[in-house]
Amino acid sequence: MGRAGIRIASAGLLLLVLASAAVGQTYDLRKAPKFQPGDTATCRTTGREEITLADRDGKVLKTRRLRLEFTLDQEVLATDAAGQATVLRCTLRSGSGEVVLRIPGRGEVKKTVTLKRLTVLARRKGRNFVVDMSTLTSPEMARLTVPQRWLLKKIFEPTVSFGAHSAAHLALLPARPVRAGQSWRPATKDIQQWLRENRSSRHLSPRPVRAEMKLVSVEGDVATIRGTIRLRGRLGKLQIAPEMDVMMRIDLASGRRLAGTCSARFSGSREGVALRYQARGKTVTRFTPGTGRARAAPPTAYRLGWHAPAADANNYRNARHGLSLNLPAGYAPSRGGAGSPSVARFSSPHGGSIIISAEDADYPLTMNELTEQVLSGIHAALKDYRLVQRRDLLLPGGVPAALLLGRFRNGSVTLMTLVAADGTRLLSVTAGAPTDKTDVVEEIRKIVLSLRVFEPEPAPRK
Repeated sequence: MGRAGIRIASAGLLLLVLASAAVGQTYDLRKAPKFQPGDTATCRTTGREEITLADRDGKVLKTRRLRLEFTLDQEVLATDAAGQATVLRCTLRSGSGEVVLRIPGRGEVKKTVTLKRLTVLARRKGRNFVVDMSTLTSPEMARLTVPQRWLLKKIFEPTVSFGAHSAAHLALLPARPVRAGQSWRPATKDIQQWLRENRSSRHLSPRPVRAEMKLVSVEGDVATIRGTIRLRGRLGKLQIAPEMDVMMRIDLASGRRLAGTCSARFSGSREGVALRYQARGKTVTRFTPGTGRARAAPPTAYRLGWHAPAADANNYRNARHGLSLNLPAGYAPSRGGAGSPSVARFSSPHGGSIIISAEDADYPLTMNELTEQVLSGIHAALKDYRLVQRRDLLLPGGVPAALLLGRFRNGSVTLMTLVAADGTRLLSVTAGAPTDKTDVVEEIRKIVLSLRVFEPEPAPRK
C-alpha cells in the first residue's frame, strides 16, 4: 500500500474513532450553575388552555379558552455560598390574559386583562421562590382591578421558578451522566417532588403512574430532553388520567436552562357530561450576566402590595373551598333547602342566621359586575329588599371584597352580605338578624367580616 493509501486509511480510522467517542460521550444534566448579583434572566412565557364540556351525544355544551402571555425580568439580588440565587427582583414588563367563553345558542363572551411595569421580590424556599406580595410596586399603575389581581395570581402567586435554573425540574433529570439517545425513568418520589413544585397540578390531587425521559440530542453545548409523565388524579368528583409531555433545553457548559415546554391533556365523564382538557405552556429564557452588584431599584410611584394574613384564628374552616369564619358560641349547623348551593349554614337561638357560598366563575369579574350579580339574586329572592350601604374593602391577603348592607320585610330584618373574589373563585357570607336586636346585628357584622380566604386543599385520597 502506498503512502497515499496509508493516509486515507488513517483518516478513515480517525473518523471511526471520533464517531465512536461521540456516541459514547456522557453528559451531566444536573450541573448546578453559579450566579452572582446582577445576573438577569429574561423569560418570555406563553400559555394556552381549553376546556370543553359535551353531553353524552357529543353535543358541545360549553367551551372555555384561556390565553396567557407575559415577559418577566428576574434579577439576582443575593446568592448563597454555593452561588445559588436566594433573592430575585421580578419585573413584569408586560402581561396579558384572555378568556373566551362560548355557549352554543347564547353567544360568546371575551374578557381581556393587561398588566404593565410591576416589580416584586421573591425569596427562595425549597426549590422555588415565594413571592412577597407586600413588595409589589409600579411606576405606572396606580391601582389594580379585580381582573388584574386574577392575572397577577396566575403569574406570581404563590411561587415562581427561576427561569435560568428551574430547580424543580431537577427531579426529572438523571443523577448520573447519560448519553445522547439514552432514556431513564424518574423514581416515583422524584415525580412527586416535581408535582409538589408544579402549582398548576395541585388542584388535581395527582398520583404518579409512570414517567419516561430521554436525552434526545446534543448540539454544541445545548442538550434537549423530552419526556412523558402519566398520572392519575381527581378533579372534583371526576376521576382523570392526565398525560403530560415535557421538553427542556439546557446549556451544558453553564447548567442554565434555556427553554422549556409542557403540555397536558385528559378527559373524563360523569353523570352524562364529558369533559375534555388540553393545555400547553412555553418559556424561553435569555440570560444577561451581571457585574457582581445588583442594579439600583427601579423608581417607585405606586405601592400596590399587601401583607400575608396573620395566623388564622377562626373556629370554622372549610379546606375544600379554601375559607374560614369565626362563629360565636351558640351558632349550630342548619339545613338549607333542596338544591341549595350553599357550602354551609348556621343559626343561633337569638335570631342570627349565616349562609356561606362558593362557586367558580368562567372568567374574571370586576367588583361592580360581581356585586350587581349578587344584588340581582337578592332582589329576585326578596322583593322588598333595599340596599342601604355598600363598602369595598380588602380581606387579609389582599383579597378584594365588598360589604352590602340592606333590609327587607319593611326594614324589620337586616341582611349583610360579604362577597369576595379570589381570582375566579367567588365566595360570599350572608347573615341576617332582626333589625331591633342591635346586639345580634353587631354580632353578624363581626361574623361576616371575619371571612378569611386561602388556597383550597384537595380532598384526601380514599
